[in-house]
Amino acid sequence: MSSYSCGSSQYSLFQGTSTLGCRSQTNFCGTFSQCLKVTDKPDPYDYGCCREDYLYPSASNIIVYILIIPIIGIGSLGALGGGVVKRPFLEAVLNFNSGPSGNITACLMFGAQLVNQIIITFQKHPYHPQRPVVNYEVGMIYALAIPLSMQFGEELASYMPLLPVLTLQMMFFIVILPICLLYAKRQEVVEQELDEDFTDSHISMTTAFKGSIQDEAQAALIYKQFLNESHQMLPLIPILITFGSFAVNEAVILSRTTLYQISPYYQQNVNNPNPKLNPCNSWNFYMMILLFAVNILITGLTLLYYRSKEQLKDSVRYKLKERYFTPTRRFFKIYGAGCATGFIAGFLGMAAGLTMFVTMVQFGLVAASAGATANYGYFIVCLQVFVSFMVSDSGMPIGDQFFFYGIGVFWFSQTQDITILVNIKLVIYYFILILPLLSQISQVTLHGEQSKKTDKVFLLLQIYIIPVVDDFIYLLKYLLLIIFAIIYKTSMNKCLICYEDTDFSLNCQHFYCLKCLVKMIQDKLKTLQLKIDDYKCPQCQQKFSVEVFKNTEIYNDLIEYSLQHNCIENLNEDEMIVDCGHEDCNNKFIVSKNAKYSRCPVCKQIYCLNCRKPYESKCCQQAINGKCPRCKIQVFKEEGCNFLKCQSQYCKGQIYFCGICFLILKKEDHYSHFIDNNPYNACRIGKIKPNKQKCPGCLTLNPLQCQIIETLNQCYCKSNICKESLYCLSCSKKIQKNENHECKQCSIM
Repeated sequence: MSSYSCGSSQYSLFQGTSTLGCRSQTNFCGTFSQCLKVTDKPDPYDYGCCREDYLYPSASNIIVYILIIPIIGIGSLGALGGGVVKRPFLEAVLNFNSGPSGNITACLMFGAQLVNQIIITFQKHPYHPQRPVVNYEVGMIYALAIPLSMQFGEELASYMPLLPVLTLQMMFFIVILPICLLYAKRQEVVEQELDEDFTDSHISMTTAFKGSIQDEAQAALIYKQFLNESHQMLPLIPILITFGSFAVNEAVILSRTTLYQISPYYQQNVNNPNPKLNPCNSWNFYMMILLFAVNILITGLTLLYYRSKEQLKDSVRYKLKERYFTPTRRFFKIYGAGCATGFIAGFLGMAAGLTMFVTMVQFGLVAASAGATANYGYFIVCLQVFVSFMVSDSGMPIGDQFFFYGIGVFWFSQTQDITILVNIKLVIYYFILILPLLSQISQVTLHGEQSKKTDKVFLLLQIYIIPVVDDFIYLLKYLLLIIFAIIYKTSMNKCLICYEDTDFSLNCQHFYCLKCLVKMIQDKLKTLQLKIDDYKCPQCQQKFSVEVFKNTEIYNDLIEYSLQHNCIENLNEDEMIVDCGHEDCNNKFIVSKNAKYSRCPVCKQIYCLNCRKPYESKCCQQAINGKCPRCKIQVFKEEGCNFLKCQSQYCKGQIYFCGICFLILKKEDHYSHFIDNNPYNACRIGKIKPNKQKCPGCLTLNPLQCQIIETLNQCYCKSNICKESLYCLSCSKKIQKNENHECKQCSIM
């Protein structure tokens, strides 16, 4: 930052050394600026452009800063970048030079993006609620490429005048818009592939290791480990690599001194007329080579680590379509997209997030995940700009900095309640009250320096601004209402999952595409994990009725599933859905869980809820009484549930068994052992063909517990007695999992 200073109390912001000698041209400085004497400590005075201060209380500043609040919010949510504010508003309208406007933009975007990133971090994937919406692996690859490419973009932009850069910006948007439309259409294909990927992963995992029990058990453990990792809201390794790489890159980048940046590691030579080029040029070249080497090293190690990890995922068939490091060309496609993002961010100063969003959709991310991951990547861009701003001698008072941080954060509170937007007068007085306060904080913070500037600002506010607030408040109010009406019109009619236009809303007034809601419920329906609590808005968690899906293809399936699994709205805790016990009647109805028998309202037959047979006291007594299959002590069923637990002094509540077939079960078999996953129904043993040979360990014929491996003439038993043991069916000997067994009765090794 130049040490030149302006002597005027109103025009106190020096616009840069490029404005020196402004007296030679008429109207050289533009609006809100004047050509005044500027002084430098070692040099005599000269004439340069001095602009009104950042927080000078002019009507133009106030109106533009108010307009910036929603615009910076939209730019942050859409990851469009600070360019939507910097050049159109700060440079074109308010006539800030590139240096001051860059300072303002850095503060605005960091404040806004920090709040936005905190919110997005804890949001869940629209189709897989157990997973975070941000894809941290893709975001990590982008973060590896952004710092280096952003340096090249900034380096090139520093040599170009403003007009060509603005022209390239407009050309970029003209080219990118049809590409956005193209990938929007591709989004439907991506969503259709989600189910296939989910189903294929589980089917392949169950068939790949057929005939090898130990491999199957190990694969299941690995698969579960990957599943748990994907459900972490903050995965440690990708985040550490992302920010560790960023820190190392920034340490090298800040060692360079270029046309647009002075390294904080060097002291400026005030006697040199161009101190930006003074620190050894050869050193800058060496630092660029070091930057290349650091990026190659970190990127190479990351690639090797995740390639081996994805090869392990392939071996257990985990999420076969989620591969970002294998094959290698796919990794370099994503890395190249990250390089393009960084270059656009450095050269154009905007649209980095838009570039990321378009390319991420191409790599298979759904719209919501691509948008969230693009925001995560754009947070890295904002962080790099913010670090460069903080280590440089910007000359921007600390109070002014926090003012613009506040504007960046303020957009979030403004978009939460429309009533705040209507009361524009509060916003005006917010600026009036905060200006002198921040100016005072700035003076106290800067080593207690006192200035008459604070008193003059406060006096100008009292004389000129406060008396005329009521005169222009109504015009400003209706102007902003029109702007926010347009914003809310476009945002409220967007589906919160796919971000496409929709006219359908839930009872909580949140808008969604009906096909997105169908997709969300259908995924859980196919995996038999649907619960009554799943009928709720993904945004506010407010419940909605199943009647929302009345005109869709899954409505009948939902009703059938609800009847089979007791997922009925307004069903009391002491009630349940039961099937009629008559073979020719398929009616379902609600009964009390404490009832001993019930009458079908259709066929009028009375049957016992314990044994599922026509009601007779004798058969019911036989069904109720039985013996524990382990300790052989008499047990009694007090209610209709067929999943029993022995409370004897021997079993101590640790043994579970079926009250129909009296097989020992595990606690997790509470539902799966019974027909339709309902423990009040008959068990599956009557439906499933029993094994031809008994298990040598526990003598069970239950195929759900003992799996026969016909190719090896062995069995793998998971009962409570055998506890995942392997037996030879010829000699009945227990075999170790890694043992090459051979016996006289069989010739199979």
